[in-house]
Amino acid sequence: MGAAREIHGGSGYWSQDSAVQVMGCPEMPTQIWIRWPGAKTTTSGVSPGSREITVDSDGKVTVNR
Repeated sequence: MGAAREIHGGSGYWSQDSAVQVMGCPEMPTQIWIRWPGAKTTTSGVSPGSREITVDSDGKVTVNR
C-alpha cells in the first residue's frame, strides 16, 4: 500500500488531530484511499506533480498546488 495516517476528530478531552496531513512518500502517489466516518470509503486518483490536494467526502480531488 504506502504511507498511512489516522485522523481523530476528538479522541480525548479538548483533543483533535489536524485536518491537514503531511505525507512523506518515496514515490509520487497515484491514488488516495480514504475511509470516512460511517465506514464510507473513496478511492481517488492523484494528478502527477500534485503537491497539495483537498479531497471531499464524495472523493472529488481538488489540486491546491
